[in-house]
Amino acid sequence: MDQKALETFVAVAQAKSFSVVARARNVAPSSISRAIHALEGELGVRLLQRSTRRLALTEAGQRYLAQIEGVLDALAQANADARDAAETPRGHLRLTASSAFTESCIVPVLTEFRNRYPQITVEILATEERIDLIENNLDLAIRLGPQADSGLIARRLARVHYHVVASPQWLEQHGRPRQPDDLSSVDCCRYTFGGFRDHWHYESESGQALQVNVAGQFLCSNPLALKRAALESNGPALLARWLVHRELDNGSLVSLFPETKFWVSDRDPAVWLLMPSRKYLPSKLRCFVEFLSRKVGQPDLAV
Repeated sequence: MDQKALETFVAVAQAKSFSVVARARNVAPSSISRAIHALEGELGVRLLQRSTRRLALTEAGQRYLAQIEGVLDALAQANADARDAAETPRGHLRLTASSAFTESCIVPVLTEFRNRYPQITVEILATEERIDLIENNLDLAIRLGPQADSGLIARRLARVHYHVVASPQWLEQHGRPRQPDDLSSVDCCRYTFGGFRDHWHYESESGQALQVNVAGQFLCSNPLALKRAALESNGPALLARWLVHRELDNGSLVSLFPETKFWVSDRDPAVWLLMPSRKYLPSKLRCFVEFLSRKVGQPDLAV
């Protein structure tokens, strides 16, 4: 049995598309289709039900997938362990993260990572869009908020703490709100993400989940621009600590309610690492994940 044919079948079953797998491998879709057809001929059973709109696993295909995934994972892990024991971590690492997280959390520690692993090149697709890992041949995605991506391994990198921040100059001119509800009458800088733009969630001293309706003349889809707007005294903004921890430390921004827990859509917000569905990690990816966990996931950063 050809291992490449088995790997192709698993990839097609996960992506539910010949063309997606073909683009990821830079080959013609017909070659992927032929590989699956040859595998079905060798087994004497149909594994995929094809239609003009979609691909679906047959009952036999579902059973076959469940059995060979573990075999391929074990083989890949054995191969990776053997290579890791003999080689320095190397290769081209492709990941995606938001522009704000890339600039605020990855770039500041990138020099240290490159010095430690000089034979690993890093390519980052900095975007707010949720890019498909398999279709775009990515090793890793760094995402904020709850994860619903099926077929991916999710690992929490760090909890996220949100703060309502404003500049000292704004506070001097407008005064400091005494409680979160006071924000309803304040000209706030708002993020255009879902319900985030119109109300901010917070926890009362008794632990009750509450929300305050907010309004303001400036809205933006970029957290970096919102931070700049707050620094320029345009009003309070609700931002993650990983984005503003340097400004809070140097005093250019002030947390209005430092003891109050705020959140966006998830009461326990976090930064998540998402990886393709396999039980082993190539050395280049494992090194980056472990490094980022130490640097960004450390308690004193308090992302």
